[in-house]
Amino acid sequence: MPVEKFAVAMSAWLSSRAITSAPARRLRASLRIGACAGAIAASALTVSAPVMAQEIVVLQSYASPVEAPPLSTEATPSQTVVAEFVTTMLSRHPALRAADAQFNAVEARARGAARSLYNPTLEAEYEDAQDVTKSIGLSQTLDWAGKRRARASAGRADVDAARATRDIVRKALLTELLTSLADFQTTLELKRLSDRRLQNGEEFFSLADRRNRAGDLSESELLTARLALAKARADNNAAKSALSLARQNLSGVTGEEREIWPLLVGVPKAAPLSVDDVQKGALPELVFARAQSDATTKRIKVAKRNRKPDPT
Repeated sequence: MPVEKFAVAMSAWLSSRAITSAPARRLRASLRIGACAGAIAASALTVSAPVMAQEIVVLQSYASPVEAPPLSTEATPSQTVVAEFVTTMLSRHPALRAADAQFNAVEARARGAARSLYNPTLEAEYEDAQDVTKSIGLSQTLDWAGKRRARASAGRADVDAARATRDIVRKALLTELLTSLADFQTTLELKRLSDRRLQNGEEFFSLADRRNRAGDLSESELLTARLALAKARADNNAAKSALSLARQNLSGVTGEEREIWPLLVGVPKAAPLSVDDVQKGALPELVFARAQSDATTKRIKVAKRNRKPDPT
């Protein structure tokens, strides 16, 4: 019978794909039973288009080898490669260079503010009138109000705020870089899965087309297979577009165009951190807020002490 031949062909196709998952084994067994049962198989396999579409999706989902291919052949999957890549990208990034330059400028101003306010003055006088008068004097203005100490303290607070700002920039760049790498890796693997699904869909449609020409498959069932193949092609095109966008985003973050990118492989060896394990006081955002508040308070103190005269 035509339905029996279709069941035998489907079972042979599943066997040729080396499918070992439980749903596929059950489907293959049911097809073999249907081929032997005759009328029972005819009633079981003569289904509506939506049910046929579900069967095609099941076949496409399980028609892949059990062992997944390597994660990527584009780069050596090692933590050392990723660490070196991140370090290199951070050292070259203009935003981090600008933060370093800003920190160096603030640090230089702080060193200048910590220097002595007054230098000793040496005065020498000579008068040749009726009498020759010679005098030498040394004067020194005393920092009686502690202006130098206040300025040095405010400078240190500014340095702490600039350092925290640089750490925030580094943290943001590191997060963006690793996120872009992870997104690129995800879209790359989804693209490869989509390629395999498209290949399986094309093979299944080719088999369905041969069965249809032999008179073993109806036009409606062939149309369902064609629609499933069209959906697989559309999904593959969407995966290609997503991969292109992820690659462009990664190039925008790093400022480089590469054909080979290091990929994140496996999971971290250390256990995930909990909220209690994080030193909240060391977070750069909190350090910056405290340093900025401290610097504002100390600049007010500097302004008050500048209004006080110093004796000479």
